[in-house]
Parts: sequence; C-alpha cells; structure tokens
Amino acid sequence: MTDVVVEPVDGPMGTAFTVSAYPTFALIGADGTVTASSYALDKLPVPALSRS
Repeated sequence: MTDVVVEPVDGPMGTAFTVSAYPTFALIGADGTVTASSYALDKLPVPALSRS
C-alpha cells in the first residue's frame, strides 16, 4: 500500500514526524512505526513484497 501526504510545511504530519527538510520520504511498517526515512527516495530500501 502506498499513501502520499501533501500538506503545508507546518502541517500536522510533518510536525508529528519532526520533518526537518522537504521533500522527506518514509517507510512505515505494518505496526505503524517508521522503518526508514530519507531526503532522497532512491536511498530508501525496497520493501519486500508479501506473498500470501
């Protein structure tokens, strides 16, 4: 699942995750925790696909 959040610089998501630069990218685990973050999308790990 992929969600994109677009909001003003001082928006609630940026504040909650203490974003200090834009753009900022984050991977959120199934349990809701941030598993990785970066200012460059290509620096994030590629998540494993779930095979159910």
